[in-house]
Amino acid sequence: MRYAPEVAAIAARADEIGALVGAATHGPAIRHPRNPGLFHYGVHAVEMLFQLLGTGCATVRMTGNDSTDVAIGQWADGRIGTVRGTRSGAHGFGFAAFGKRQTVHTAVGGTDRYLYRELLKQVVAAFRSGSAPLSPAELLEPVAFQEAAWHSAQHDGIEVPLATAT
Repeated sequence: MRYAPEVAAIAARADEIGALVGAATHGPAIRHPRNPGLFHYGVHAVEMLFQLLGTGCATVRMTGNDSTDVAIGQWADGRIGTVRGTRSGAHGFGFAAFGKRQTVHTAVGGTDRYLYRELLKQVVAAFRSGSAPLSPAELLEPVAFQEAAWHSAQHDGIEVPLATAT
């Protein structure tokens, strides 16, 4: 979902939208006994959030129930990003990007083949260049976000610092 055309379009519209001051993503977050919290399918909404806001998330808190999880991340520069993982009702992917000049609401992934095509373009480019498309921080911080969110949910929604935060 990080490379979905709808997500990539936000960066291309930066002059029109303005710098992002926050974002809210949503998608399915079906539970799995070996992948707790957002680690199972919720990772896709987390990846969209980090593609939109970049690294720099300092703390996370998460609350939820049997039908929904909501993780709220605060970036070191004051931006807020949220992930809503659903387990009941409609399960579409999407986001709201809050820019200095515009807010953009977008559904993501009407045709799954485009999602995989965009991911595969990144994979092929990495093999050709020998360079990863993301830095270690860009790879690890979404995982740290999910881990901190899970810890928060297990402790009544306390605010949890990301393990990779500086």
